[in-house]
Formats: sequence, C-alpha cells, structure tokens
Amino acid sequence: MPSFNESWILLGLGLSVIAARTGMRIATMGFRRLAADDFLMLIAALLFIAETMLAYSVGAWWLGFANNGLKDEERATYATDSYMTRLIIAGSKTQIAGQNSYTAMLWTLKTAVCSFYYRLTHDLAGYKYRIRVAFGFIFVSWFTVHMTLLAGCFPFYKYWQFYPDPGNFCQAAVSKVFILTCFILDILTDTYLLSIPLPMLWRTDLPKPKKIGLSVVFSGAIFVMVAALLRCYFIMADSKDGASQSGEWACRETFVAVVTSNVPVIWSCGRILLGPQGRFPSLMSWSRGTDSVGSSKTPEHSSDASTSTNANPQGSPMV
Repeated sequence: MPSFNESWILLGLGLSVIAARTGMRIATMGFRRLAADDFLMLIAALLFIAETMLAYSVGAWWLGFANNGLKDEERATYATDSYMTRLIIAGSKTQIAGQNSYTAMLWTLKTAVCSFYYRLTHDLAGYKYRIRVAFGFIFVSWFTVHMTLLAGCFPFYKYWQFYPDPGNFCQAAVSKVFILTCFILDILTDTYLLSIPLPMLWRTDLPKPKKIGLSVVFSGAIFVMVAALLRCYFIMADSKDGASQSGEWACRETFVAVVTSNVPVIWSCGRILLGPQGRFPSLMSWSRGTDSVGSSKTPEHSSDASTSTNANPQGSPMV
C-alpha cells in the first residue's frame, strides 16, 4: 500500500496549481472580474481537501477496513468483536462520503472547464449550442452517477452491513455498477469537452507548430481518462484492499484533473504577464482565427481583447 504521505503531497501540489491559477487571474484581470470557472475552481479545492481527508481516514483511522474484501468466516468473527465492528462500519460510511466527494470534485472541474470554454467561444457563432449541450451533459451525467451510488443499494443501511455479506452492490468501495457507471460517464463527458476546442483550433490559420502546442494544452483530458482507467482497473482487480485503493486512486485521478484543467488558463495568463514579447500563442486569438503573438497592437485593440471597447472600457484581456 502506498504511503499515506502521497495523498497529502498530491493535495499540496494540486492546491498550489489552483492558487497559481487564481493569483495569475487576479494579476491579469483583477478580483472583481474573476469568472464563474475561477470560483468553481475554488470550490474544487475545498472538495479536494475533503476527498483527501476521507481517503486518509480510511487507512489511518479505520485501518483500511470496510464491508468489502472479507471472507464469510471473517465476517462472522468480526460481528462478535465490537472493535472490528466499529472499524468496518465507520470505514464503510467513510467510503460513501469519499465516493461522493470524488464525483463532486471531478464534475466540478468539468463544469469549470466548460465555463472556461464558454468564455473562450461566447462570441463565436455555432458554439453556444455545443456549450449548452456540454453543461446539460455534465449535469445529467453527475446526477446519474450520484443516484447510482445513493440508489444502488437498498435499503441504504446495507452500505455498512458486513454480516451477512450485503453483496457487491452494497460495497461502496468496490461496487461494480458504481465504478463502471462513473468510469463510462467520466470518459464520455471528457471526450465531449475535448471535442469543443480542438476542431475549432485546427480550422484556424495558425502555424502548424502552434496548433500542435495548443492541442497539447487542451488535450490534458486524455491524461485524466488514463488515470480513470487505471483507477477502475486496480479497484476491480483487488477487492480485498478496495477500500484503500479506491481513496488512493481517487486522489491520483483528481490531482491529474486539477493540473490539466488549469493548464489552459495558466498558459493564457502567462502569455499576458510576459507581455508583448511572450512566446505563448494566445488562446483568445486562435479562437477568433488569428494570431497576435508578436503583434504590435495594444491590448485594447488586439485580438486578445475580451469584448469591444464599449463592453470593456478598461481593455483588459479575457483569459
């Protein structure tokens, strides 16, 4: 089993990425002009903290026990031991909370990414419908995953029953119906979100090297999909340590999601902070089919301006 320190290290690195993104957004836009995705990312930070604490408590407080991975004779023995009963029940309840925080964290990040795409494409014809579909897909998929967990075991108290064996559906850490539902909808939503910026990027007249560079920036969801696949595989392959594996892989996947979700915004803010000599391609410029890197235009008149002069008298770039 990996060291408990791993989860805290990933949390610290993830929060540092969110803090860097928020600080750069404030430096470039000002606090009053922070957008919905900025605040969603702060909510995601709180959920990341909760998720990590829950994952840590499964191993540190409940010694990795939950109502999964137990043999029938162990269940009968532990049922007569008040100490083991307390550990298993507490671990099982923690798993329910942990799975909820995990899904809430991932889908909050998806909503933040979708909000960022809305800012990026809000004045482009043909993208409003796709963004609205994305928001609807995110909500419906989250609700489906959430209800799969809440309604997947009936009556609900069987989620912490361990004797007799309540069955796989009522083992929150390794429930196949929950894990597979979550995995499939996670992949589908990430794939749809990925389909929004990439086709638009490759239809622009940017030089091919810049198209490739920006494609890499927006393709971070692929790494999240790989992490989701590994989480699904390792949990289902090891039902005995499923309680600990579930929390550990959830932290790893959400850490990757935090990093990849923030890279496009950090990229864009970094370009602005570097000034006219910065070598980053502008996200706002390619969304309009132009390339303002190295341009002598001022921010008020460049293609990085968020809106027209009337709508944006300060001329601050939108990132």
